[in-house]
Amino acid sequence: MSTITIVALFIALITSSACFAEPPQKASRDLLSLVAATEKLDTFSRGDVNGDGLKDYLFIVTLPRRTNDDCLGGSRVLKIALRDPSGRLRIAASSPGVIMCEEEGGVLGDPLMGLTARGGSFAIGHAGGGNCRWGKWLTFRYSTKGRDWYLSRATYSQSHACERESRTPDVDTYRYPRHFKRITLADFSWDLLDNLIYGRTP
Repeated sequence: MSTITIVALFIALITSSACFAEPPQKASRDLLSLVAATEKLDTFSRGDVNGDGLKDYLFIVTLPRRTNDDCLGGSRVLKIALRDPSGRLRIAASSPGVIMCEEEGGVLGDPLMGLTARGGSFAIGHAGGGNCRWGKWLTFRYSTKGRDWYLSRATYSQSHACERESRTPDVDTYRYPRHFKRITLADFSWDLLDNLIYGRTP
């Protein structure tokens, strides 16, 4: 994605409820078969996430809430299901740290804005706040050598809805390896990324 495209996406994210994923009611049987009985499918997106030209799935499930959960509504996990040439799906990766809690969006509600996937990469968008609105867009890219997904770009945005001169968001884009070390999807957490970007000790 170009910088112009990212800015346009952020304007949509923080000024509307635009979503780039599909509701669970539209899920196919083969995708539903990968969702455990204790999990709830929240949303999903189709696309080629590993560059082999086949249509894979990104999907998010909510786990049963435990007493020590940080999320009031239960933790959410992003999963990747790859399709093989025969058409069968298998779960290839998951991340318990990349999807924010439903209550982290502030007065705007659930911060999750959507998922997109194409050409061996995928992106996740979050947005929230009140008068001060923020957005965070992550792009992960598949490495055929490492056979894993690594964070390639993180774009942060902020704007003040009540200030006319600040309605266009301030956008900062951070890229691997210039701004942070290699982070796999499984290892990702927002605290880890912020520590690497802003130079704090994890």
